Amino acid sequence: MTTVQNTIGSRRFLVALAAAGAVFAVLAVQRLLGLLSSYLVSAGSGAVDNYLLGALPQTVLSAVPFALGLLIVLWIAPISEGLTLSSVLGRAALASAAGAVVAGVIGAAVQFVGALGLRGSLFGNSFPGVRYDGPGALQSVGWAVHSAFQSFLTITPLVLLVAVLLWIWLRRSTTAKSENTSHDSV
Repeated sequence: MTTVQNTIGSRRFLVALAAAGAVFAVLAVQRLLGLLSSYLVSAGSGAVDNYLLGALPQTVLSAVPFALGLLIVLWIAPISEGLTLSSVLGRAALASAAGAVVAGVIGAAVQFVGALGLRGSLFGNSFPGVRYDGPGALQSVGWAVHSAFQSFLTITPLVLLVAVLLWIWLRRSTTAKSENTSHDSV
């Protein structure tokens, strides 16, 4: 791979990482604020502190699969200054759909594994039975698919906004670089 291809590839990745990072940051802050508001509403109960500590990592990390799908698609089909607005919006919508699919697949896998478990105590019974909640697993997977669809509907406007702002920034930085180059040559 030549140096030019290496530079272009790393720039594509950095642009995709900036978009995915911005979306992840907004989602994490939104989810933290939602968790905090739930905590403040139910501050009178005794188990709230343990709930808050247990839900905090899950709340922040639940945005990771969506951001990962976004990163992958925007790395493969990057946003660049040479695109039209409709192309940028199309790529952003595609990336949002991919983020929702990744989040849905990971959510469904987690729900499916959650339906598997051990019947009885692991240490009290030498060979506890494995349980499988078939209908519950299918219902959980259905909820994961529903959640992915809802994520697509609610997060796509944010992804579109981030993509358009990134595209504007790329166009302005390219214009500024070309103006500096033309002034240097005079």
